[in-house]
Parts: sequence; C-alpha cells; structure tokens
Amino acid sequence: MKNKHLLSIADLTSQEIWGLLQRAAQLKKEPAPPVLTGKSVALLFEKPSLRTRVSFDVAIHQLGGHPIYLGME
Repeated sequence: MKNKHLLSIADLTSQEIWGLLQRAAQLKKEPAPPVLTGKSVALLFEKPSLRTRVSFDVAIHQLGGHPIYLGME
C-alpha cells in the first residue's frame, strides 16, 4: 500500500484490506511512537467541522504534539 492514494474502498484488493486490518490491530497493541514530541501543528480547515477538528486534535496529542487551531477569520 505504500504510496497509494485511497479514494474508495472499492479500489482496494481483498489482500490490501486484510493488510490494513492487520496493521490497525498491531497499532492498537503497540501505539505509534510520539513522533511529534516538542512540535506544534497548525490546523486550518476551509469549512468548520467539529468531528474533523477533534479527530486531528486527538491524533496530534497521541503523537506527542501540540495542535493549534487557526480559524478562517
């Protein structure tokens, strides 16, 4: 799956889907290392979306970073 854009689940083979599920299970057991420790990440969204904002915020925190939301105004 390296360097492949995922536009639709229909674009994946059954082997690729199985690989994604195995990787997800592995990451649940062994979370990703904190690669963003000591870094700030700016969040810029064209349209307001609470779910998207919170998802990115949580992911950045889990990777050790500090998210900063910058509104469109």
